[in-house]
Amino acid sequence: MKNKFLSLKLAINKFMVCSFISLVAPITVASEKPNVLWIFADDLSPIHIETYGNKQTSTPSINKLASEGVLFSQAFSNNPICSPSRSSVITGMYPSTIDAHNHRSHAPTKKTPYHDGWTLPEPVKHIAHYFQNAGYNTYNFDDKQDYNFTYTEKLWDGKKWSQLESNKPFFAVAAISKKSSAFEPLAPKDVDLPPYYVDHPVVREDLARILNSVTNEFDPSLAAILQNLRDRGVEKNTIVFFFSDHGKNGFRTKQWLYDGGIHVPLIVKWGDRPDIIKPGQVLDDVVSLVDLAATSLDLAGIDVPEHMEGKVILGPNAIINDHIVASRDRGDETFHRIRAIRTKDFKYIKNYYPEIPYTQTNQYKDTNTLYRHYGVMKKLFVEGKLNKAQSLFFAATKPEEELYELKNDKWELNNLADDPKYAARLKSMRVKLKDWMEVRHESLGWRDKGAIPEKADKLFLIKQDAENASLVNIMTTAHDIDGKTVALKVEYSLDGGNTWFKAAISDNVQAEYDQVVVDNNKPFQISGITTDNSGANTLRFQWDTQSKHNGYAALEHKVYDNVMFRTTQTNGEEVSKPVLSIRGFYRNFPAVLENNSPFSFDFSVVN
Repeated sequence: MKNKFLSLKLAINKFMVCSFISLVAPITVASEKPNVLWIFADDLSPIHIETYGNKQTSTPSINKLASEGVLFSQAFSNNPICSPSRSSVITGMYPSTIDAHNHRSHAPTKKTPYHDGWTLPEPVKHIAHYFQNAGYNTYNFDDKQDYNFTYTEKLWDGKKWSQLESNKPFFAVAAISKKSSAFEPLAPKDVDLPPYYVDHPVVREDLARILNSVTNEFDPSLAAILQNLRDRGVEKNTIVFFFSDHGKNGFRTKQWLYDGGIHVPLIVKWGDRPDIIKPGQVLDDVVSLVDLAATSLDLAGIDVPEHMEGKVILGPNAIINDHIVASRDRGDETFHRIRAIRTKDFKYIKNYYPEIPYTQTNQYKDTNTLYRHYGVMKKLFVEGKLNKAQSLFFAATKPEEELYELKNDKWELNNLADDPKYAARLKSMRVKLKDWMEVRHESLGWRDKGAIPEKADKLFLIKQDAENASLVNIMTTAHDIDGKTVALKVEYSLDGGNTWFKAAISDNVQAEYDQVVVDNNKPFQISGITTDNSGANTLRFQWDTQSKHNGYAALEHKVYDNVMFRTTQTNGEEVSKPVLSIRGFYRNFPAVLENNSPFSFDFSVVN
């Protein structure tokens, strides 16, 4: 274990916001058991924090916390998307082990009001369960959860700081989110750009907002939460964990297994026990968020369940590994299956569907104001105005394997997977991933369930017509929750989303669309689909409860599939025809429309 010490600058943050602080009498904790507080920061990368070396943000509160605790310089999320990551952290299990790897596929949220009621498989429990059984009260301040499962047991004893009891130790979770749109104190023109971003005003503005949110919101919010501990007299006896669920918004960052998506801050402080958590210490051990549950239980003197996959990373029982594993599967309506191994010096990425491009159209990114730069760069790529580093992410396909030497390539731009000099390293990383994937739990089954399609009653299938390669059949039945038929508009793209063609099922909108298809509640066709040399073929779906096209809701469910080429013999000559891949099973994402009328779709699977 390599130890270093930080010399941290402490400053007064003129943007300090203390909205969390309330003046209360100190609580005298009767028990000697330590309290445990997790401070979850949404979408925060260490590369944007002063404490981790960023010179364009001011984070005196994070600096101070690090000077009083242990900072992990190489901590990583096990998934770069919200609900799989949070499900992993809160259970101490890998997302794919507990079937939480596909984003928001189980639990009801404001964004996914329909769900299947799926609960955690035995013997897996929410960490609050273990603390409650050990005599702790549990709290979720701000009520941020976003787990990818439904939990039927009572998790929390309260949601407010004022509900803390004086006679019990507590386990609590607090949330910090970004909302800033300010261009101060850092102006867009002064932003340092990573090499894979183009120098454009919109790109600079988006990054300036992200960096200013660290100074203006994350740091002051942390200060306010820590002040609550001091106000209640429990600061010294509370083990504080400060971390993020994954990296920042942006293309090649959040949702991806590059360090921009999985590298997270992690700082742990325990004022009463400097012998266990040495103030000012920096550890470069490779750890991951799946380890937090086991570490928290162990430091609190609670037995770590045998099934828990995370390891203890602090204290006398610490176990240090030489690598971590991260995964990414379906995010929103966008389908991928990607796995990564991260050591101190190397990153290995395995793309199981290399024919699917990085930049499938995605509603979250296409409509979110935090991703304006994504649209700008997409347009510039089509216009041929991006350099090699900036163009990597917009390729029509992904490499099957990626290997990066991080000491010399921190931005992960130079793929060494085909370099003979790194053949031995590549082989060893493959073995690490294989060993991880082939773990099979007695009661939970295979650790990596990413190859298993989601439930059949949530699927549809896209198939190419066997007799006519230009016809594509989308087998589905659509109706609303009352069994009434609905209008279905289909848009498809032949160039990766730059140009859209339209088709529809509706008596009243035929003149508005290029193709007229069959009746409601029956399989339908889109005819005339071809493909370009990139092999990209995209279908976009949008539903409406009205029969007129001007009533379509803003929310879309988009489905993407890719074209392969089948070579056949015709009169002795080879002829290539476009063939739609049978991959692309996606969960139905019902929604609440503008008129608050919920609806759903039943998809029939056709072999």
